[in-house]
Amino acid sequence: MDPQAEILSIGHSLGGAMATLTALELQLKYGKVRELHTFGAPRIGNEKLASFLKLKLPVSYRIIHYRDLAPHLPFEANGYRHHPH
Repeated sequence: MDPQAEILSIGHSLGGAMATLTALELQLKYGKVRELHTFGAPRIGNEKLASFLKLKLPVSYRIIHYRDLAPHLPFEANGYRHHPH
């Protein structure tokens, strides 16, 4: 990996969930993730994970359409939360 390189992680729907987890792993391992962009990604964890993502990936953009079903799953009533945007 180029020591000057920064990483931009992007994904849509399930790919957005995967981009989020990948960005977190790369940030923890290399500390080089510049931004995270997700489009229509589902929730991937609870409030603790969402807070941890906010701490480790402070520049993130989570874009959704309110009528898209994927970003509303799994349900908040079951303890799932989105990472902040």
